Amino acid sequence: MSTRQVRRLVVGTGKTRKPRFAVTQQQVDVLFSVNGFATLAYGELKGTPDDPGVSLRVFQRAVADLDPAVRATASHGWGGALRNFVYAAKNAPYRGHTYCIDHTPAPVAVVAYRGSTEWFYPWVSIVWDEAKKVCLAGDAVQHDPQAETTRDVLITAIEGFSLDDGTWAGGMPEFVLSDRGSDLIGGINGLGLIRMGIGRKYSPPSESFQNGVAEKNLGLMQDEMCRKTPGFRHGARDSYSRSHPVQPQPENLLTLDQFRALLAQWMHHWNEERVHGSLAGRTPAQAWADDEQVVPAADPVALRLAMLKSDTTAKICKNGVRFLGEDYVHLTKMRPYFGKQVEIRYLPRRKDFIEVFHNGQHVCRATLRKAQTDEQKGAMAADRKEVKKAFTAHALEGARIATERANKELRQSGFPEDELPKAPTGEAGKTRRKATTSGGSPVTDDDLHRLDRRLGTAGHRPGSDDDGQRDVDATGTEG
Repeated sequence: MSTRQVRRLVVGTGKTRKPRFAVTQQQVDVLFSVNGFATLAYGELKGTPDDPGVSLRVFQRAVADLDPAVRATASHGWGGALRNFVYAAKNAPYRGHTYCIDHTPAPVAVVAYRGSTEWFYPWVSIVWDEAKKVCLAGDAVQHDPQAETTRDVLITAIEGFSLDDGTWAGGMPEFVLSDRGSDLIGGINGLGLIRMGIGRKYSPPSESFQNGVAEKNLGLMQDEMCRKTPGFRHGARDSYSRSHPVQPQPENLLTLDQFRALLAQWMHHWNEERVHGSLAGRTPAQAWADDEQVVPAADPVALRLAMLKSDTTAKICKNGVRFLGEDYVHLTKMRPYFGKQVEIRYLPRRKDFIEVFHNGQHVCRATLRKAQTDEQKGAMAADRKEVKKAFTAHALEGARIATERANKELRQSGFPEDELPKAPTGEAGKTRRKATTSGGSPVTDDDLHRLDRRLGTAGHRPGSDDDGQRDVDATGTEG
């Protein structure tokens, strides 16, 4: 280095260096309007109040100096920005803390059944344990996942299954994490889980990385399973793609059931054989078994009741419950609620039964009235017979009480004992008690009150004529 150069470094040249050009916020707005194309933005700015006043090369260099996330957002939207951020680690602390669920269209063309000429891309739904990466449940359907499909997959995951070494995987998680899809944000998959005491967590819109375990593992499923499956198509989303000039032939494709079978085999391979660096070289099954955190078991009946769809009420009438154009009945448990409004919970894909609730308490599972067997019809007839016996006994007992009450008043009016009406014998009370405590359902207070309203007075007060004659009705018969 020469003496002059050293002097310039120590003392300086005495000249003031011009500041490096930087784009303004207004110029960045124009850059966004042309999707990050600096040359187009420069042309749009020329001759305007925001004209850079520099050469195109200098303007391009200033754009390159912008925050990488800003440039990526201008060019590729919010998804581009997400690829230019630094993220903190996000892991559930132990097994059963968070289950995550997501859907994806599988890039594999399949047919609904052998012989069908229509093919489609199935949607895959899978539930994972976020901490141990265990694949807990999965399914594939023909169309976009609906609430019923999502519910069935969640129920299967929570009910659990046995791993190859006998360890039970599944149970009640503390949280379920998902995006804000319409099949996930409310109803049976929101309130249903909350009824079971399971918290809900949702990833914010346009931030799929918040559900990163499910997103990443579904991508691995496509790479590891779909790529070697007949009918695989790169980047397939629609039934037609210019990148695939040769259309699939239905006879060469899997059926939906066959695709589901391959999906189940891949999930077993994932859990039992595939090792993960994030699990210290263990398989998900080994990592789950090594974790000593207790995951509470779920009551299958309570789980399914809580996850049923509930958005309607009905009244119990003589044909049972009328719901969606069908009548539903139960052998005995509906009768105490006759005429009352009840809540209906049901599985939209199962029309053979409904669950009936009254004020939040489970009453019964009612089945289709038209699908009753002869045995069920006979049981209902026997129950009605027992109820009829109880009603008859109560009517006789009521008549006896009414007769005795009338006779007391008649004696005070001077009627001789031999002319008073006869009261029913004491056998009526015995019959009533026997009918009420027999094998059929007991008669409720509502049953007795309804019968009281139908009963009349056995005798009536005689007239107050001065001649003391007894009342005579319109037919000439003594009252």
